[in-house]
Amino acid sequence: PLVLKETTSVQEGYDQGRVPVDQVYDQIIADLKTAESSLPASYSGANIGRATSGAAKSILGKVYLTVHDFPAAADKLKEVVDAHTYVLLTNYADLWKPENKNNAESIFEVQYKKGGTGTGSSFNDQMAPGESGTYVTGMGFASGRNLPTPDLIAAYETGDIRKAASLAETYDADGVTVYNPYTLKFKDISFAASDNDNNWPVIRYADVMLMYAEALNEVNSGPNAIAYSMVDQVRDRADLAPLPGSLSKADFAAAVAHERQVELAFEGHRWFDLVRTGKAVEVMNAHFAGSITIQSWQLLCPIPQTEININPSVIVQNTGY
Repeated sequence: PLVLKETTSVQEGYDQGRVPVDQVYDQIIADLKTAESSLPASYSGANIGRATSGAAKSILGKVYLTVHDFPAAADKLKEVVDAHTYVLLTNYADLWKPENKNNAESIFEVQYKKGGTGTGSSFNDQMAPGESGTYVTGMGFASGRNLPTPDLIAAYETGDIRKAASLAETYDADGVTVYNPYTLKFKDISFAASDNDNNWPVIRYADVMLMYAEALNEVNSGPNAIAYSMVDQVRDRADLAPLPGSLSKADFAAAVAHERQVELAFEGHRWFDLVRTGKAVEVMNAHFAGSITIQSWQLLCPIPQTEININPSVIVQNTGY
């Protein structure tokens, strides 16, 4: 359901069925356009961290990319790049230091503050290996979420400095080395259990650069010099060589997808990238290697049966479930 005004009666609620996907995206785009024109370009003092017009533009560009409106995506992301508001930090590892929150590469991040006030983040605990106790967290319950897969660990090229900044494959347990890969990006010294200073990066400039390259590749039926420049700047920071010249449209798209996988690892983008580019079924089935078979209808989650029971005349289950 797409509810745009207050529901004032029970019957009105029962009349609110599902609407087409395109209608939902039209509203998302309209909302972001309003935000883009209404928000300031920056904040100062205690207001740093609030959403800016640059954040609205960047997320709008991602929405256009998601709905495959590549010309609109390229135009909007170009606005962000050409504004020169954001830059890549020189050292990739510096992105993940809590003292560098809201840095020059950050476009929008969810704000957290440790200190026993109920405003700290729990990512340090959530992303530690599930069997590690307090060996990784220092305190707090290790939940074993967002762990590196063998596919991701193997995806880093030799010499890519992002790997050591993003993940660890072992931890020390009283002198015993335990192999159990985990995420490093949200490591912090805890104030208390689940009380850390790490912000959550919703969108940062490297993401915009790679999206811009992806959009340009689609618009021009192949990469141009600007598309190469966007990717190569991200690779240069990772101590990697530029992409080979004269890549085909398909090969450049694959290179951008790979770059997004390792650059944005553990930041919540991979699934949406796979769905957007039509690679989700292929990649997931390769990952599960026959132990599980994913079908295209499973890219949509099922509607909870409780919701169907409440309003069965207008809410029906997704195909396949």
